Amino acid sequence: MTPKEKAKQLVDNYLNELNEIDSLLLLSQKTFTAKHCALICVDEIINTDALLNEADAQCIEGYKDTIRIEYWKEVKKEIELL
Repeated sequence: MTPKEKAKQLVDNYLNELNEIDSLLLLSQKTFTAKHCALICVDEIINTDALLNEADAQCIEGYKDTIRIEYWKEVKKEIELL
């Protein structure tokens, strides 16, 4: 899945949850909140991967973690563009 597709999927998932929870919020408010939640989620993934990568820096697996961190950074950029 591309970062752009993942960004849209995350925001859409949060938006669907907000639609089920609160019908009184405006769509723009729900979209803003969904994007904010998705950004929090992605930041947690990036920070966790960075910590794991730091702990495994001596291993070849650390390289794979760096690639994963870059993927999630791209997802974050795409969320911000939505």
